[in-house]
Amino acid sequence: MRKIYLIFFSVLVIVLLLTICILRHLSFKIPSNPKKSEVILPDYSLKWSSSLNKKQSYNSCASYSSMAFLFVVSDTVFDPEFINSAITGKMRNNYTYPWGVTTYLKKQGISTKIFWFGLFNNNFKTKWIKHRIETGVPVILIVGNRKYLHYIAILGYSKTDFYIYDPALAIDKNGDQVGNISKSINEVLVWWKSAFFKIFHINLAISK
Repeated sequence: MRKIYLIFFSVLVIVLLLTICILRHLSFKIPSNPKKSEVILPDYSLKWSSSLNKKQSYNSCASYSSMAFLFVVSDTVFDPEFINSAITGKMRNNYTYPWGVTTYLKKQGISTKIFWFGLFNNNFKTKWIKHRIETGVPVILIVGNRKYLHYIAILGYSKTDFYIYDPALAIDKNGDQVGNISKSINEVLVWWKSAFFKIFHINLAISK
């Protein structure tokens, strides 16, 4: 019995240490609710150039989404493949952890945070994303499912849709709108909520 207790205590300590390490690396923030006095416009788009609708290389969606973020915030065009070679915080398969994105953006003089939305409903999430965009800041979402994860950049919105730069696309499906595709707000929220890492819902976004 004593041996069982020792094993249980050891496992508990390991789990706590891993949790502390993960939280320290993520440095995630709980998003705050936009003030009730702030009016969300019915539609809004950030600046964009169709020449930036580039298709990613292998598992480099974080770097390409970072390129989109940098263009909007700093009005500078970065080579996404250069970002991919310089960005840190990667797995062996070239997938980038969220803190790899925020660390790279900080090196470019742009302070961003990882926001966790696990406790919030779709109405709050939608309002928060729209408010960020309306203040001139894109939002990078980690979307996907239990088999894969993917970074996209939200660049605008209408009453029903989000305008997205999706690095996985080879062609521009968005016409005169910013980004390279539009998806319904509900579709994006489901895609976002469906992203898993191991057995955990991620529910993470990156923005200023």
